[in-house]
Amino acid sequence: PPGCYWVTVNRQEDARLLVRQTIAAQRALTLISTTEPPHSLLTPAPQGGPNKIPLFSLPETTEALMDLAEDFSRVLANKPRFLIFYTAFSTWETLSSIELNNWLKGIQKWLTARKSTLLIITSGPGVNLLRNDLQTRYRHLDGLSHLEWQQDSWNYRVNWWCNKSGMLADRALRLTLIQDAFQQINEEEQNTPLTLNDEYLYLAEKTVLEGAPPLSSAWTLFDDNSQLASRAQQASAATVIFNLHHNDQIATLAGDIHGLR
Repeated sequence: PPGCYWVTVNRQEDARLLVRQTIAAQRALTLISTTEPPHSLLTPAPQGGPNKIPLFSLPETTEALMDLAEDFSRVLANKPRFLIFYTAFSTWETLSSIELNNWLKGIQKWLTARKSTLLIITSGPGVNLLRNDLQTRYRHLDGLSHLEWQQDSWNYRVNWWCNKSGMLADRALRLTLIQDAFQQINEEEQNTPLTLNDEYLYLAEKTVLEGAPPLSSAWTLFDDNSQLASRAQQASAATVIFNLHHNDQIATLAGDIHGLR
């Protein structure tokens, strides 16, 4: 459906794969990029997709972002279309909360008037800060999700996502990568609510047990706090045990815990 959809991605290489996979699934689209020249996203050529794709580069400045809807009106024909906007976190980190809100309202108004859809895919260090901010902007986003690599697979968490039959919300899917395309693992078990009864499960950073093995099948150990925090995002009432090794971990750990709460 028309509207603004946003996917945050921890690793740039995963964001790039997602952009290319999305392009390959479309019959027509417009591609805008700040992270790298848009034509480089088409090299090598995706396995599918349109024969011709309008390409645009956007300077990584606040002024360029704030003028984007006006630029769209000037260079794009007035008809429904699908646009992919590939960006880095650094593109957005200079925007104040008010500026981001105004940008979302302006782009939402433009998309509604032209019955068009904008998919923003953003990656890079700090993207979790952006993700936490976007979770408060439900009124101006038609979809928000997050893709994160975890050891041997990917976690794709959907906060909310409008579709032609309504809305999908609060879901976590496990993905694998086959021939440079993300695919679901155990599809029959996907789209289950995250609010399943998990209050008797224990998720812990492995050194909290001081070398001991998991105390029972209810325990799952993780190599570091980062992996633990990623898995805990899928939990509802499980016990999550972090380990603080050094004082310089406090800010990151506090942010992870705040995000879980």
